[in-house]
Amino acid sequence: MADFAQTAGSAPTLAHPSTFAPVAGIGFPVGTPVYTSSAGVAGKAAATLVGGAAFCTGLARSQGIVTERFLAQYADVLELTAAEWDAVAGTAGGLTPGAPYYLSDTPGQITGVSPVVKAPIGTAISATELLIQITFPLNA
Repeated sequence: MADFAQTAGSAPTLAHPSTFAPVAGIGFPVGTPVYTSSAGVAGKAAATLVGGAAFCTGLARSQGIVTERFLAQYADVLELTAAEWDAVAGTAGGLTPGAPYYLSDTPGQITGVSPVVKAPIGTAISATELLIQITFPLNA
């Protein structure tokens, strides 16, 4: 799945125009919604957290390993396996085509059910593709 090259001590080579490469502050799987601190360190975003965490900056295109750079995508279509989406969306069989997805109250998760703090993440194109359309919380 990883579409970047990395050598010891270097940043990943970006292979997608809508990606950036922060450092993972904690470990997480692909598809995880993340926020990035001003120091460039990423953590799991959640709709209920105060401060930067409620403002998702992207979804992980590659696995987050503590203190290592990973790829995060902030726009365009992100394609993962149905099992990878199931892990971050709590679904079975992938995403629901046409359904909107939001930042969940649970850190590092997305949901098809609109939470109290409505922070849109994107719309499913298919069971394995999400059109990322991250916006600021609508009622924060």
